[in-house]
Amino acid sequence: AAHAVPPLRLPSGFRPNAEVTRDIMGLVIEFLAFLDFPDTVAHLARERASKRSQLESSLSQRLELNKERLKEELLRCFDEGSCDEFFGGWQALVPASQRQSDLNTQKLEFCLQLYFAVWPELKGHSSAPGSTAAAARQMDSQARKHALRQYLETRGAGLSADGDLCTYYALPYVPTPEEHPSFMHLFQTSWAAEQRALLQRFMDTVPATKEIPKLFTMYELYQSTMDEPSSRALSRNASDRTSSRLRPLVEDSVLEGSQQGKGDHSAVPPACA
Repeated sequence: AAHAVPPLRLPSGFRPNAEVTRDIMGLVIEFLAFLDFPDTVAHLARERASKRSQLESSLSQRLELNKERLKEELLRCFDEGSCDEFFGGWQALVPASQRQSDLNTQKLEFCLQLYFAVWPELKGHSSAPGSTAAAARQMDSQARKHALRQYLETRGAGLSADGDLCTYYALPYVPTPEEHPSFMHLFQTSWAAEQRALLQRFMDTVPATKEIPKLFTMYELYQSTMDEPSSRALSRNASDRTSSRLRPLVEDSVLEGSQQGKGDHSAVPPACA
């Protein structure tokens, strides 16, 4: 009988760095050259040369930078009430395993779902009755309530037994929740500000390792099974073989480029109360 392949896991002490990046790049180029992709190899070699300084930088630093940019985008979406865009970024930031198994993460997402559901009705987002803006806001509010109901019936269903959260399962069915004693606090700017602060604190705790490519994991796992001399020999031989394969391809590429001209640059959230 076939056995399921266990997921790849990073070895303890994993530290992607410039040397590892260079080794993997060399192995990729060697692989493409072996399969006879000369144009791809030549283009990749040119681009690698043009981005050498970037490859020298620490991958972990770049991942941290990507994480910071994503955090900024999530806060922007939060402030603008962009629900779909926010949760797309949320899935990119928070590992699936954490979203599916960590109770604190699930509770925070629950409160964020409530926030986006009531966003059109928050203080400061009101419109004149009977206006086009008011009609559009009403349609938006109904759509968000529908989305909340879907969430509560699917991913959020497991939290229905939580005594602090069970009340909110009725929110999509209340005609004017902003007037209901159980939900009035959700429509105050102070509650929205509290959720934003919780979101910020939570994002600071999310590690920036989620986006590490599988090639890094495979490389580190392989290296961890070898003794140090063998590991160094692998990197040195890969580099030597790559250089010998690349030299004629790069020379042809440089000659072609010169003929074309120089102008071608290609926190633990509390109950939502």
